[in-house]
Amino acid sequence: MLRMRGRLNKLERILAPSKGPRLRLRLVMSAVCGDLNLATSTCERTLGSGVLTEVVHLDGDRSELNDEQLQHFIENFPVQERAAAW
Repeated sequence: MLRMRGRLNKLERILAPSKGPRLRLRLVMSAVCGDLNLATSTCERTLGSGVLTEVVHLDGDRSELNDEQLQHFIENFPVQERAAAW
């Protein structure tokens, strides 16, 4: 019975995914030294299979940015939806 319940849950997640991400994976890469330049920094955000993946490339030292400022910077980039793999 547990195997059947697990399979049903998996099908529900695939066929009727929730609006928001179930998991978030964020990778922040920055230089060890140098002044932070957000104008040349980038962020790629993709949502697929309920996982929001954010890859942030900061041009300069991350320590110049607090967590709230980093979150605001990331939210300025659109989320690209990835097609579900069957």
